[in-house]
Amino acid sequence: MTFATIVSNKLHRLICRIDWNSYRKLGRNYYDYEKYHEAIDEFKKSINIKEDSSTYAWIGKAFFRIKNYKEAIYAFRKSITLEENWLVYKDLGYALFYSKNFHEAIDALKKSITINND
Repeated sequence: MTFATIVSNKLHRLICRIDWNSYRKLGRNYYDYEKYHEAIDEFKKSINIKEDSSTYAWIGKAFFRIKNYKEAIYAFRKSITLEENWLVYKDLGYALFYSKNFHEAIDALKKSITINND
């Protein structure tokens, strides 16, 4: 590893430590490139600095993509406790459906429709 790479990596870690949104943006980039495990790691770093509804929703989306519905459901529910959002209820409904919690899935999807229509 070159000296420039080492310095660059240390600066990156320092900047990210200061700015929670940097981790979140890095997580979004990993997510966009379908590197879901890496995305989850970066989103969790962001959450450790500042809890944010949107970041929990992204964690849920990433877990959903790797078919870890239990963790996706947890993240979507955590997101909703911080801020209700019809899209997160929709995603929660899908995760509940794929985990065979059909009644809860229907309830979440109905809530999504209700919030979206308000």
